[in-house]
Amino acid sequence: MISVCEAEGVTLAGVFQKRTHESTQRAKRAVDDGEIGELLLGDAHVKWFRSQVYYDSGGWRGTRDMDGGVMLNQAILDIDRLQWLAGGVAAVQASTGRLARDMECEDTAAITLEFENGALGTISATAATKGGTDRIELNGTEGSISLGPEGIREFAVGTGEQSPYSAETESRELVTDDEEWGVAHAAIVADFVEAIEADREPMVPGSAAREAVDVILAAYESAERGERVTLDEVRDT
Repeated sequence: MISVCEAEGVTLAGVFQKRTHESTQRAKRAVDDGEIGELLLGDAHVKWFRSQVYYDSGGWRGTRDMDGGVMLNQAILDIDRLQWLAGGVAAVQASTGRLARDMECEDTAAITLEFENGALGTISATAATKGGTDRIELNGTEGSISLGPEGIREFAVGTGEQSPYSAETESRELVTDDEEWGVAHAAIVADFVEAIEADREPMVPGSAAREAVDVILAAYESAERGERVTLDEVRDT
C-alpha cells in the first residue's frame, strides 16, 4: 500500500489515535526538547484481559494471517506510541507464548529494545491477565515521564542538587486526557481529511505507521529464531 500510494500520489495514513492525546504530545515535546536529558530507557506495558470466548467468537481472531496476537491486536497502539516518543527502534529480542489462550498467535510477549538513539527499553504485553493496566515510561539523564490511561501520571526533572546516591527532582505539570472514548479516533480521522484538503502529509503517514508493524514483525522473527533481530531485516518484506 505504501509503495503504490507513493507512486500514484494518494494520501495514506495509519490510525494511531493515541498520538493525538494531549499527554502524548506533551511527552513528545519533553523528549525532543531535552527536558528529561538524554534518553536512557523507554518501556511500554500493556496488560489486558480477553477471554477464550472472545477468541472463539470469530475464526479470524488470533490467527497469523488475519489478526495476530496481543502485539498486533491489543498492544500495537502503545508500541507505536513508545517508538515514536523514543525516536525509533533499531533492534529487538523477543520471547512470546500462548500461555493461557487457545489460538494460533501469542497471548503474552516480552521484548527488549534497542532504540536508534542508543537508549534501551522493554515491551511487555498480555491479553490474559486480570487487574492489569497499560503505561509508558520514559527515563532520561535529567528526568522521567510516566503515562497511563488517564494521561501523564508522573513528570519529574532534576533540580541540579544531587548526592552520590540521590538526585533532587521537581514536578512538572501533569496532563490529564479527560475525553470520552472515540474522541481521539475522530481527531486522527479529521487530520486525515485536512491532510487531503490541504495537500499535506497526515499526522501518521503510511511509512510512519509501518514502523510499529516492523517492531512486531521483528519480534516475531526474534522469537522464532531465538536471537536478536534488527528492524532492517524485516523492512520492505
